[in-house]
Amino acid sequence: FNTVQIPPSYHPKYHLQPISLNQSSNNFMNQPSDKRNGKHSTAADSYVTVPFLNTLYNIPSNVGSADQSQSVFETNSESFSPSDLTMFQRQFGIPLQAAEDKYNMASSQCTTATCAEGNLDIQYIMGIAQKTRTIYWYAANTADPFVSWILDVSSTRNPPQSNSIS
Repeated sequence: FNTVQIPPSYHPKYHLQPISLNQSSNNFMNQPSDKRNGKHSTAADSYVTVPFLNTLYNIPSNVGSADQSQSVFETNSESFSPSDLTMFQRQFGIPLQAAEDKYNMASSQCTTATCAEGNLDIQYIMGIAQKTRTIYWYAANTADPFVSWILDVSSTRNPPQSNSIS
């Protein structure tokens, strides 16, 4: 799975029928966790879920490696909520794991304006590659935060092998 790619063109085979969260027989959260996290695709009320992404990109497994690391790049005072990450992991049956926050950008006072992108990035990378050490990598609002970020990553002793920039 490569996080730096252009999404595929829409093709009808990618269209999944939404399920109703109100019907107990089709309740997404009542499905066994192997179906939520693994091979079965489901669009819960048309939301993008980890199983939907697994189907879309033919991801056979979400089991990552504790020996590897990954990061998300953030800037523009974007924070993330550790409690939202835990709620996301519980909601979708993902093993609980905290993100590393080496720049103290975690927040308990999130709003859509301050955490939306950061939450999305950290939650989904950790949903796709579970059990992998994940770093919330922040670059301050300098003249070019991308250059600051890549210089910071390149000077790190063991930099993440996968870095997501959205």
